[in-house]
Amino acid sequence: MTIGFIGCRMTLRDFAVCRALLADLGGRNPPLAAILRDKLDRATIVADDAIDPLTVTLNSRVDFSIDGETPQRRILVGSTFRNGLVGLTLPVATPRGVALLGLRRGQTAAFEEGGVPHRIAVVGLLYQPEAARWGHAPPPPPQAPPADILDLARARQARAAQDPSAGSRAGTNFARKGTQN
Repeated sequence: MTIGFIGCRMTLRDFAVCRALLADLGGRNPPLAAILRDKLDRATIVADDAIDPLTVTLNSRVDFSIDGETPQRRILVGSTFRNGLVGLTLPVATPRGVALLGLRRGQTAAFEEGGVPHRIAVVGLLYQPEAARWGHAPPPPPQAPPADILDLARARQARAAQDPSAGSRAGTNFARKGTQN
């Protein structure tokens, strides 16, 4: 089994949720239990107000990638599926959810899902409840400025001023494709 969570930091609440999940599993779902045990054994517990704002915690909105594929965006939740939230949430009671919990933006972790090894990478962290609560939220990533709006009439006039022969073509009514003039 390929698992390993080096550098995992968790809040006390997240640690307690994972420990309760492990206890609830009992002898069922040994692969998930192994991932949870590894996560709990390697986790460093951090106070809510001291957790890095770029670390995935429960109820964080996170962009992640599995095996280098297109990133997905989910909210990491402590509960299982709720009606109507398919594709919006990721329960921590899944191998992907456990693997994400405690990782920092830019970190990766290896885990197994259905007997197949995978690598998960945290691409971005859009919201972390602890950072929002304690005012430690990082500044939003820089965004590209909006594209300029093109004024086609002004562009034609500017082109006509530069090239006098373009002015006579600017007002030409071109025939539609497939029609006769």
